[in-house]
Amino acid sequence: MAADRIRFHQRVYRFLSPVVRAWIGRRFSMTYPEVPELPDHFLLISNHVTNYDMFIVGLTLRAHMYFVSTEHIFRLGLISRIIRFLTDPIPIAKGGSTSGAVLEILRRLKAGCSVCLFAEGNCSWDGRTIAFPDATGKMVQKSKAPLVTVRIKGGYFSHPRWAYTHRRGPLRCEVVGIHQPEELAGMKPAEINRLIADEIGEDAYAAQLADPKPYVGKALSRGLERTFLACPKCGRLASIRSTVFPVTAALRAAMTSTECCPAKVLTSGPSATGKTGNEASLPPCRIRVKKKRFTLRIRAWSFMPSAATG
Repeated sequence: MAADRIRFHQRVYRFLSPVVRAWIGRRFSMTYPEVPELPDHFLLISNHVTNYDMFIVGLTLRAHMYFVSTEHIFRLGLISRIIRFLTDPIPIAKGGSTSGAVLEILRRLKAGCSVCLFAEGNCSWDGRTIAFPDATGKMVQKSKAPLVTVRIKGGYFSHPRWAYTHRRGPLRCEVVGIHQPEELAGMKPAEINRLIADEIGEDAYAAQLADPKPYVGKALSRGLERTFLACPKCGRLASIRSTVFPVTAALRAAMTSTECCPAKVLTSGPSATGKTGNEASLPPCRIRVKKKRFTLRIRAWSFMPSAATG
């Protein structure tokens, strides 16, 4: 890459960092741990838990990096052109050949730039780190660049992949390991993969059970049907619906499932105030609720794990 282009991207990074830090601070309760001294350039690999991970990692390390991004971000018209002009991310195709992305990563590392890769390629659905391609270790070794591994903690509960809203709770990104090329040269690719998996691995529920922390927000269960596809009691598909509408005692009492067990409503909103209609006289599995101009149709469902209710 041309040196003047790299300097331009570095200036953009320095200019936008305070803006992004303020924006992230309004959405999440993020803390910034002390970061050890980093090499001049490096390949950084992190776990992937939210769509905000590039900001979380970038703000923590305070070092300019080029991020590897999925190709859909390059199909947004004018927005994509602005992103490419200001940050020039490295595109990678999901489910397709990654050889072009690997060559571009190696090229930028050779030019003295730092690159951030979320090796899993997808955000976790259940808070546990996903397996990444076996070729990752070989690419790391071939790059002959220092390897930095980081782990994002609290990201899954701050914004689960299935959720529509964010939560405020402990969120931090920690540098786990810094490995020099000489160390990596003496390892097999499979050993490098195991090293990366151990250092970026995270189990959100296990960590939460070991040290419970509150994650506060609105409509915490909205979108839960994206991950709970079937009722575990009766096996019925697409029987779960979530809503942000406040549930009254009358509405909850009226909703009794006719299929397998007493129904519960996916909601985390506050109690409703004022009139919401005569819900108790309506059918149990299909309820229409009117508030101002909005009409919501809520389907009763029969199971809701207590750990997922927030």
